[in-house]
Amino acid sequence: MKPRITQWIILGLIILMIFHPIFYFKKKVSPYGILLIDQSESMKEANRIKPESDFPLKNFYFGADKKGTDIGEAILAAVKTNPNASFIVLYSDGSNTKGKNPIEAASEIGIPVYFIVPELTEVTNKGFISVYGPNSVEEGDSAKITVHYKTPNTACLTIHYESEIRKTDIKREGIFDFSYLPSAGRKNIQFNLLIENDTADKINWSLDVKKRRELHIISDTPTWNHKFIKRYFEDKGWSVYRNEKDDIINENIWSSDVICFLSDPVKYRENIDNYLQKGGKIIVVSPVSPDLDFLPVIAPVLSKYSGKLPESYYLKAAGLRRNAKTLEITEEKVGYMMSIGKGTVIQFTYLELWKLALGSEQLYPENFFKELMDKILHELIVEEIPIFYSKKLSEGEDFIIRFDRNKKSINAFFWNEKKIPIAGDSIIIKKPTVGLHHFKIDLPSHSIEDSVLIVRETTDKMGIDTLMLKGIAEVSKGGQWDKDFKRENLEFKEKEIWINLRHNWFFIIFLLLLLFFDWALWMKRTK
Repeated sequence: MKPRITQWIILGLIILMIFHPIFYFKKKVSPYGILLIDQSESMKEANRIKPESDFPLKNFYFGADKKGTDIGEAILAAVKTNPNASFIVLYSDGSNTKGKNPIEAASEIGIPVYFIVPELTEVTNKGFISVYGPNSVEEGDSAKITVHYKTPNTACLTIHYESEIRKTDIKREGIFDFSYLPSAGRKNIQFNLLIENDTADKINWSLDVKKRRELHIISDTPTWNHKFIKRYFEDKGWSVYRNEKDDIINENIWSSDVICFLSDPVKYRENIDNYLQKGGKIIVVSPVSPDLDFLPVIAPVLSKYSGKLPESYYLKAAGLRRNAKTLEITEEKVGYMMSIGKGTVIQFTYLELWKLALGSEQLYPENFFKELMDKILHELIVEEIPIFYSKKLSEGEDFIIRFDRNKKSINAFFWNEKKIPIAGDSIIIKKPTVGLHHFKIDLPSHSIEDSVLIVRETTDKMGIDTLMLKGIAEVSKGGQWDKDFKRENLEFKEKEIWINLRHNWFFIIFLLLLLFFDWALWMKRTK
């Protein structure tokens, strides 16, 4: 019996499925937008919106049934759900109370964000506040923040921090210094300017309170070295603990910033090796066993701080291979510093450091110990420079960055990608123009990149953070929907389409129908 044409087709389709073919092609997608609608508590009085658009808009809601408003996360989630969208229309009051900074989120998505100001009660903005302060402090340090305010009438400045609210009556123009002792963790401080019980301006300030640095001293009994090392680090604001050798297995020790051994650490070589591989810092003021290979120095007990020993006497070949750096006092080597893994080891050959702290007109000038420890601490810990600046200013104000140059110098400062000279203990940009300006501060260990928004004092709507909305639009190359949207700026996007015949339901249904049709033909011929 001669095979039917349908049978040949079925056979061909089955062979296609066996070879698991995948077809790929690109399809152009017409521009469409995302209408991002804020349904948080502060937007309950806002009117429903249906903006006019030449392009389709897909609604994306956020903020309902949740505590707080996370505009940044909503922007990212909307783009993830609609990856081929060409733009976003944000309908929100701009009041962001948690999560990712919306301006940072808008800079990451690669499409413009346009905003629509909700129709709420209109009130003339009679006041303005700017905030200067640190972005991070250490636990136990006071956070000092300066608020610059402008208002022609009597107003109230409220500060919400942790579970406290502080209220202060203010008038005209001035500066208010706010300080408090925060606990460890990320803190959000809200500054509100109230005029006749209406919100004229508000700023959310993020403060990172870092855990205080810790030093663990390992020794059998307290010694003079322990006393002077403990006092030095405590004066620097560190938390200092002493552990006897039997307690060294305590896991808290191996999470500390620096560990100081005043006794031979040879029994704990495995713990020390793991600690160093993770970037730990170790100071050893003790003779070290020759069996401890990864600590390259053998420190003899020197009874006098005088004379010189040959380098080969107390530095193994392993230390030389690691390019150990010498620590010297009056041209005599008193110790070595070397990198092991990601960590650092400082091994002293002079074991009576406490004597360097004693006043003596002959052998021990009293500043030797502090000079030596300052040098060590400078190498072990990269300290952050306190930097203070405002992220929002009114037109006509100077943008000022204040910093402490006593710790480490700032390498360079860039304003809108242009390098600006640094002089004194501050950087001043005279009356920057209205808009979003970007700047970068190069430090010895890292860089800080941020932006400042300069705005005109115009009529705003009560309870609406137009500064946040403008910042989101500016950084994403968007703007105000009814003024700045230009359809000629949109481009067609290409959508990638992958078709796997083995898992494609259309293909499988077509094959089944073809089988049924062939069976029907066969049944008809057999009758």
